[in-house]
Parts: sequence; C-alpha cells; structure tokens
Amino acid sequence: MLMKERYRTVTVCLSLLILALVFAVASDEELSRICIPLAFFAGTLLYGTGAAYDRKTGKKTGSRFQGTFALLFLAAAVFSVLHIGGIL
Repeated sequence: MLMKERYRTVTVCLSLLILALVFAVASDEELSRICIPLAFFAGTLLYGTGAAYDRKTGKKTGSRFQGTFALLFLAAAVFSVLHIGGIL
C-alpha cells in the first residue's frame, strides 16, 4: 500500500507542475521557451511512472496506454526543444 500512496503523491505533484507551467506559458511570452518543454517532460515523467506502476501491478492494458502517452509527451518535448533551437 505504501507504493500506491507514493505514486498518488507523485502524480498529484506532477499534475500541479504541468498546470503551473501551462499558466506560466499563457501569461508570459519569455517563459514559454522554458515552460513548454518542461511541461512535456513532466508529462513524460507522469505517464512513464504510471506505466511502470501499472506494469508492476499486472495491468497490461493500462501500462500500454500510459507508455504510449509517455512516448508521445517525450516526442512533443523533443520537437519543442528542436523548434526553440531553430532546427524545425
């Protein structure tokens, strides 16, 4: 039960971080270069943690969905960094 409580705490903290980064991006143009990739990396961490937790508990379908979402967030983070760097 201890692992489940830690996972919930991490999930809530990362969700709040993503929301804070989104509000920072919406309110300030200068911070958007930093906050957009951070929000995507936080989403990657959130869904990657969820996929690992579901894999440990034997939930194969949930693990696959969260793993897919983690990969999509990671791809978005990489593309946003490349876009900010002027490569894309």
